[in-house]
Parts: sequence; structure tokens; C-alpha cells
Amino acid sequence: MDAPAAAVSDGFMLSVDVEPDWGAPCAPGAPQAGLDEGLPWLLDALERHGARATFFVVGGLAEAFARLCPPGAAHEVGAHGLTHRRLSQLDAAELDAELCGARARLQAAGFRVEGFRAPFFDAPPDLGARLARAGYRYDASEGGLMPSAANRPHAPRAASRGEVVRLSGDALRVLRAPANLTWLRLLDPCGVALLPARPRHFLLHLHELVPAASGLSALPWPLRRLHARGAGPPARALVEDVLRRARDAGQDFVTGRELAASARAA
Repeated sequence: MDAPAAAVSDGFMLSVDVEPDWGAPCAPGAPQAGLDEGLPWLLDALERHGARATFFVVGGLAEAFARLCPPGAAHEVGAHGLTHRRLSQLDAAELDAELCGARARLQAAGFRVEGFRAPFFDAPPDLGARLARAGYRYDASEGGLMPSAANRPHAPRAASRGEVVRLSGDALRVLRAPANLTWLRLLDPCGVALLPARPRHFLLHLHELVPAASGLSALPWPLRRLHARGAGPPARALVEDVLRRARDAGQDFVTGRELAASARAA
């Protein structure tokens, strides 16, 4: 059930990128600890807190995701590309195949797909128009992985002709670092205190919830040490803190679909 308009305007969006573990291949039979171990825990945590999330799922993982979070659940499902490749590195035909193929795969698994997030926030300049042609209604690709002015939050931007609604990320109170689980883990024990008093949007990856997800060992040593910090149980505790913080602030959990609909109705 969609949230009322008043709740949407001050709501909190929790978004989850569902992708191969730490860059592991998106291939049949490849280990996916984030899905197998992280997703069941997160679904239980969301239920305990009366929370909803928007999952941006790589199309190649559609069927595996649907087995654990079936269509018809309270959560929303959007697309995160078909294979999790960087969109700016693709030619026009490959790019359209990533957008259309991801949506088709997820819809074939039974999900209603309106939203999209570009892998690595790597969004080509014409992404909005391409998404509209592929049948999407909003794009949640604004923001970044590193501290940047791109993480500045804003109200959903209504679609112009031939475009889709654009949703922003959010930032911590220092350095314009993105409001996501990665940065909370890196800044722990101070990270949660650096969230805005009434955050708009928080992002996490399922494989962060697992201490030694597949693919982590294949990363270069500095990245491996960085991403291993606080993964697993400490990351789960941080997610619990974020959910409590939003609820204690009196915010309702809203989905990307609801935010986009509110912008179109304004």
C-alpha cells in the first residue's frame, strides 16, 4: 500500500543494491553470500522495525532474489542493470540491452519495475531519456561513492518531456560523504551520529552484511582491507541503528515509487 502524500514528503527511503558480491561474476552457480545470508537477515530486520525498502536488483539475479523476497511483498523492486557493468563503458546497443534486459528479467520474475539505479552511480548524460524509452518512470542514480557535492539531497525532480523523475541520495554531516552503510562502517563509531536528524535516503549493499562474502578476497589488498572493515555483524548493528533512528524521528518508510509519484502529482 502506498504511503499518504504527507508521509512521502518527510519520508525515509531505504534502498538496497542487490548485486554480485564485491564484484564477483554475475553467473549461474556463482556464490552469492549477500543474497543467501544477507537478504534473509535484512528482511527479518525490516519486519521487526515495520520498515519497507526499495531493492535495486541486478537482472541476472532476478530469480534468486524472487525465491527469497517473492513478488507481492511490501518492498519495491527496481533494476540495477542486467549484469552490473559500468554503463559509461558500453556502446549504445549494449547500454539499451542492459536497461531493457534488466527490466524484462525482473518483470518475468513477477516484479513491477518502475525504478532504476546505475551500477557504481555511473550514469551517462542521456540515461534519463533512455530509461523513459525502456519503460522506467524514475532514476535513482544521483549521488556517488565518494564525498562529493553530488551527494547533496533534493526533493524528487519531476520529469521533463521524454525523461524520468530523478531521485537524489543523501549525505552525512561531514565532507558530503554519501549516507550509506559503507561510510558508516568506515567512520564507526561516529558514523550514525553523522546522519542528518531527518535523513531522506540511506543505501546499503547486501554483501556488506556478510563478514567474508565471495569476491572480497579477489579485491586489491587496500580495497580488501577497506571493505572488510565492519562487515558482517557490526554492519548489521549499524543498519538496526539507522532503522531505529528513522522511526524515532517519526519518519515513515517510503519507496522510490512513492517519491516519484509524489513528484509527478505536484
